[in-house]
Amino acid sequence: MVRHIRYLTLLSSSLVLFFFASGQDDEQINHNYTFSVYAFKKIQGLYYDTYTEDSIRQREYLKRVSIPLRFYTVSRSPTYNYRGPDPIVFYRWEYDISEPSKNIKIPVGSISLSYIKRNLLFIFLQDAKSQFENPKFKIQTFNDSSSHLKMNKLIVYNLSGRLLEGHIGEESVRIGAGPTSPFSASNSLPVTLWYNINGNAVPGFNLSLTLKRNHRYLLFFFPPSIEGAIELQYRILDEEVEVPRELIFEDF
Repeated sequence: MVRHIRYLTLLSSSLVLFFFASGQDDEQINHNYTFSVYAFKKIQGLYYDTYTEDSIRQREYLKRVSIPLRFYTVSRSPTYNYRGPDPIVFYRWEYDISEPSKNIKIPVGSISLSYIKRNLLFIFLQDAKSQFENPKFKIQTFNDSSSHLKMNKLIVYNLSGRLLEGHIGEESVRIGAGPTSPFSASNSLPVTLWYNINGNAVPGFNLSLTLKRNHRYLLFFFPPSIEGAIELQYRILDEEVEVPRELIFEDF
């Protein structure tokens, strides 16, 4: 009797594994992440694939689904979940010329997740070498967790291609490519930055930012809008942070 029970247990386990594995296309489903996306200009028509649990006759298996992305120029996107292999690949749909009744996936960018284990913001930058009609993207990652970018803090993300120098508040700064360490953000924060062109310092940004309490900020700098201009383009993502109840009561 004991042998029969063991045999049935092994058989049941094998069936569960079979149904769980079906739909995986022999890929290793060993990554599970939450992320959001952002782009300087709104992008349409991009997707990614993820695996989601489904069931047939109460037996679980993984089903691959196509998820559309939504981009906003002044805020993060909604939160997305990714479950699947490494890397995560983003694509758009195009008609198959050889068979117009079908669509084919055209990859436009990817990113490896093998070393990343945190909340992510994917920043999509159009590859200058790609065609305008069929753009491809370089994708930057940012640790967007609340433990990294905290309440009443501001991080500058320099995507201008220039070394920026100047002042943020009363602090002197030199900002290379990528994100900075957090700055204190409260009330009015003056930001004055310049950079060098042919050995000459030119004003790139000069503005006093009005910031709110209990928010966190991510300030992007991009290259000037047209060739020959010197003023940097910028975007600031403003997110209100939910204050714990014990801190609310401490204010009274």
